Amino acid sequence: MLQYFCLTLGELSTNCYVLWDEQTKKALILDPADDAVAISEEIRIRGLNVKGILSTHGHYDHLLGAYDLQLMYRVPFYANSEDMFLINRINHTARFFSKRNMDMAEKLKIQIDLSDVAELKLGQSRITVLKTPGHTPGSVCFYCPDDKLLFTGDTLTKNGHGSTAHKYSSRDDIKKSIRMIQSFPIGTLILAGHEDEFLL
Repeated sequence: MLQYFCLTLGELSTNCYVLWDEQTKKALILDPADDAVAISEEIRIRGLNVKGILSTHGHYDHLLGAYDLQLMYRVPFYANSEDMFLINRINHTARFFSKRNMDMAEKLKIQIDLSDVAELKLGQSRITVLKTPGHTPGSVCFYCPDDKLLFTGDTLTKNGHGSTAHKYSSRDDIKKSIRMIQSFPIGTLILAGHEDEFLL
């Protein structure tokens, strides 16, 4: 059985999730927003063994803690390479939107490309990697079928979805992605990148 906790971090109130297997204490960090120290302290308190860092998409507010956490835990960074152009611009976008200098743009590299991955395992649990473009071309969601948990990033939130105003976004694609999510079983818990969790 999988467990999780959420930390809402940073100026944009971005949700970072830590997902772990109850039996083995093996854990994954999903969308490590802003404060690596706060995330690592919660992990330490729970005695978890971090095995990887997962990204739902390449926007800076979801990844500001990724490089520091990678240094702390020496684990791979999982992301869809279609968003590598955004990951490469993290320092620029953080400086532009938040007036912060995050010297990491050339340091954070994808070790495991989610464009080639359909499923991950955590303990005995399966995690399905869903390709859900629209907000960004490389957006993905993570579905835990045994526990009916769906981590949606900015593809779907309680009050809508992430912006499609960017030149690289697609309204048609995000509509298709949301329709796919809405086909999941009733009672699936949606854990989004912003705002509160909710049930399908």
